[in-house]
Amino acid sequence: MYQLPISYKIDYISQSNTDITPEVEKSLTVGFTELIKFYKKDSPEDADKEKTISFKSDFLSPRFDFEMTAKLISESQDRIWVRTFNGIYAISKENVTTSIAKAM
Repeated sequence: MYQLPISYKIDYISQSNTDITPEVEKSLTVGFTELIKFYKKDSPEDADKEKTISFKSDFLSPRFDFEMTAKLISESQDRIWVRTFNGIYAISKENVTTSIAKAM
């Protein structure tokens, strides 16, 4: 899942506002392109080298503030890529906090 860099209120989108269509299409194209690039280069060997982290994300869990465990795939200036038990997520850094996972 790739978090788009834009957001709108549901009421605004439900009005079928054609002003936002080009911006949404551009964001979707960027998101899908990034996901495809990632999946093409992803390998089990790379996953074995990833550091385990704990993270919270109001994007993935908007109603509950709980810590999740994941593998840190990579970070860029504005995005963090994590691998959880149920998927791979590219999340805006504005919507995530991370820490080194505690040893179990």
